[in-house]
Amino acid sequence: MNKTIIVILLIFFITSFLACSKESNYIIPTESLNSKSEQLPSTTHTNSTERFAEKLQDDLATFDAIPPSKETRIITKDEVNAYSIDESMKESDVVKLLGNPKSIIEENDEIFGKRILVYDGVKIIFIKTIYNEPAEDMEEVESAEFSDSETVFPRGIRIGDSLYDVLKKLPREYDYRTGFIYGDPYNKFSPGCATIGYEENNRLVIKISCGYWPLIKLYFSSALTIDSVSIVYNPNGIGT
Repeated sequence: MNKTIIVILLIFFITSFLACSKESNYIIPTESLNSKSEQLPSTTHTNSTERFAEKLQDDLATFDAIPPSKETRIITKDEVNAYSIDESMKESDVVKLLGNPKSIIEENDEIFGKRILVYDGVKIIFIKTIYNEPAEDMEEVESAEFSDSETVFPRGIRIGDSLYDVLKKLPREYDYRTGFIYGDPYNKFSPGCATIGYEENNRLVIKISCGYWPLIKLYFSSALTIDSVSIVYNPNGIGT
């Protein structure tokens, strides 16, 4: 079995926790919102959850209490249309849509070779090689990184919005301090899910999956406002 196939299979299993169905009109029943803080997915580890809650509470110390969300609709794939980019687009499609990029960056790490089209406010990323071999069947856009405060994301979310404002626009099935917002990221039949946590550099991030893909990542500054957004369209990188 060649390396490309092995890597694709590995990525599939690593990212399977985000699995969701393609049902697009799923609504969380109102009576279930804000009522499941004691019914978390079974894989939650108490000690890590308690440490997470303590850190998040510390980070939110200067905020007023966030009221229960009245929103019941989960975010669906149809709402993800920033710059009109979608998961079927190849590099030629992006150039046709947005014109020639300001610059092109070739970036390589231990596994992937990436080609990045740089535009004002957005970088669009394609996977070109895996272990220095051509990435076959991976011509479509892998992800995009947004920095433009004028770009509108689902529910009217924009760069510069506060964590307070974002949480009000999402259904809240769990106490967010547990790391879960709605849905079950460990259930492949879940139609969508949202989680909140910290990445290795201690940046707070909300991750919202809409079926398997796309995956929206909202990154927050130390002031708890969104300072960048990433959308993963296809599971070509280990981008969870």
